[in-house]
Amino acid sequence: MWEIKYSDVPYDFEACIFADCPLATNCLRQLAFGLLAENRKSVRIVSPKFCDKDGKCAYFRDSQPVVYARGFVNLQQAMLPKQYKTFMRVLEGKFGRNNYFALRRGEKPLSPKDQAVVREVLRKVGGNDELEFDGYEEAVNWND
Repeated sequence: MWEIKYSDVPYDFEACIFADCPLATNCLRQLAFGLLAENRKSVRIVSPKFCDKDGKCAYFRDSQPVVYARGFVNLQQAMLPKQYKTFMRVLEGKFGRNNYFALRRGEKPLSPKDQAVVREVLRKVGGNDELEFDGYEEAVNWND
């Protein structure tokens, strides 16, 4: 099992107080609550009014790590210049100019959701969406 530390929890992460929920043992929000409650005077939580203890909670966040990608310079090198220009412009529109370049260089990780966006744009410009990103790593998905 992946160990979550207090220092891993984003500052504004919304935790869940329901330890008796059937999803609690694998819910990042419930696991984070224990860490936050031990180390902070106040904790940001999801309102209990919106949490469902029926095993189908909309706020459930899986604590299992996912595969993040780092960098896509390899993708750029495999494209024709015209393809890359369109690819870059579309992704700059989605991520912002500075974020686009940070993601391309691998300074920021790409979540599975962001990887799918990059692959979809690559497919739309006629590139090979089977190409690999520059690197991969496992981490807990706090944001998606």
